[in-house]
Amino acid sequence: MSAKLAAPGGAHQKRLAAYLDGLVHAACHADRIPVKLYCTGLLPPGERKSIEGAAVFFLTAFLCIHVPVLLWGGTGRLESLLIAVAVGSMVMLAEAAAWWGIDNLIIPLWGYMTLKSLLAMDAARLWSQLGFLASLGAFTWTWRRRTSLGDDALAGTVLWGYVVWAVGGFVWVLAPLLQLATYATITVRSPLDRLRGLSFPVVLANSAGAMFWLLVYRQEGDPALFLPFAVCYGVNVAIIALVRAKYAFPALARLRVLSLATASGMLIVLPSLLVAYGLSFETLAGVLAARVGIAAATEVFIRIQPGLEGLPIDTGRWLRQASLAALGSAAALGLFPLATAGVRAPVRRAALGAFAVLAAALAATVGPLRRAGRANPTAALREE
Repeated sequence: MSAKLAAPGGAHQKRLAAYLDGLVHAACHADRIPVKLYCTGLLPPGERKSIEGAAVFFLTAFLCIHVPVLLWGGTGRLESLLIAVAVGSMVMLAEAAAWWGIDNLIIPLWGYMTLKSLLAMDAARLWSQLGFLASLGAFTWTWRRRTSLGDDALAGTVLWGYVVWAVGGFVWVLAPLLQLATYATITVRSPLDRLRGLSFPVVLANSAGAMFWLLVYRQEGDPALFLPFAVCYGVNVAIIALVRAKYAFPALARLRVLSLATASGMLIVLPSLLVAYGLSFETLAGVLAARVGIAAATEVFIRIQPGLEGLPIDTGRWLRQASLAALGSAAALGLFPLATAGVRAPVRRAALGAFAVLAAALAATVGPLRRAGRANPTAALREE
């Protein structure tokens, strides 16, 4: 078995390699090598997680939170117990989801946001937090076969959903929940849906921009920041729809693909804004700003992402998607004067700067695209 197919060293990996070699030999044909690719693709990278390890993480986090909060936090016994259970559950999910040491980043960051929110809640609200965590876990487990996410990614999805719920409440959790529930049903089906091989870093890439806006909201408390938060998920779904459509229909014209992708992204943003702002002029202004941000980010992705017809899922694709989601969300905030009027000047300047960067990136791709069209008339006709 090649080094690329094998997981990091160890007796378990060596036995797995020998077993897969036996499968290929039993198939009696050299071209049965893809069996290895399929079988190893079903396994998460790195060492397997154990129930004992998860239990140790939970108990350690529980004690580290419960004792200080009870003794010095000024909260009641029941409240400190519920806070410790909530944070312990979050740390356990992070340990189950995160590979490659990512938990060293997300546990302090998400733990800070969650704990700061939980300390201000009474017992009734803390019970509702745990009820939501259990409900979200049950829904995600039931819905798992309708997604392309592996088990570690699903655990990370539950973890992020709970952090969003603890910090922002139901309104803020709606956009990520809509993406989870609909992205694989409102877009073209792909082979990824059968394999469920996408891992937790993909969840992080889809949440990176939203994570920034949630953190700023936790510090500033400005509800206007919900708009760019929701737009991040609109951009995610738009790019997912774009990649899947180009894989299934490579000859589909660019403008049509862009329109379909943008409409798919707006299916996430529109309900979220209606719930947040109601049927108001603010919602209309937010929808218009969101549409511009989503369309611009998707258009830039079309021009900078290589191999769209091959259903790319490499690291570069997710980094481009995360970056454009952040820029597109900042562009929407910069175009939404009713929201930016209530945002502090540094955040507003940063949003307008991000919009300028996005516009410059879009303009920079026009020249090379036109030259490529003149060199290949067939491609130019297809672009039209």
